[in-house]
Amino acid sequence: MSGTAERLPRRYVIALTAALGGIAAAASSQMIVKPAETLQYVVEYTDQQSSPRIAIVRGDPAKTPISMFIRMKKSVLPMHSHSSDYQAVVVHGTMKHWAKGESEAQAPRLGPGSWWYQPAKQVHTDECLDECLIYVHNTGKLDTIPDD
Repeated sequence: MSGTAERLPRRYVIALTAALGGIAAAASSQMIVKPAETLQYVVEYTDQQSSPRIAIVRGDPAKTPISMFIRMKKSVLPMHSHSSDYQAVVVHGTMKHWAKGESEAQAPRLGPGSWWYQPAKQVHTDECLDECLIYVHNTGKLDTIPDD
């Protein structure tokens, strides 16, 4: 882990439905268009100014598969897992992504256009090396499970 990157709190917001109620688009066969300047980002963690911010662009985070953007400042997330698989694409910035037991030093630098697939229930972490924007598609509801 980067010595200069600040650690984020281990407590996660699991139920984001209330905060995201007006943001999530219901599953639909209609075209959905959301210009970047209209996306509404909310804090993913409850008590950290530099915590990742998310904007749900499709789906209900409490019940259905979702698509979202995540903005991160330079930071390292605590080890965690999710109950659903997800795929991520780096839109801006440089990320690292690795599983528990793997070395952060060995994790490749992931610039714009880089992609990863994260299986459900596998403990992992992420590091943003500068300012990052990531597009993520979860195959199920949105949750983050701390690795205690």
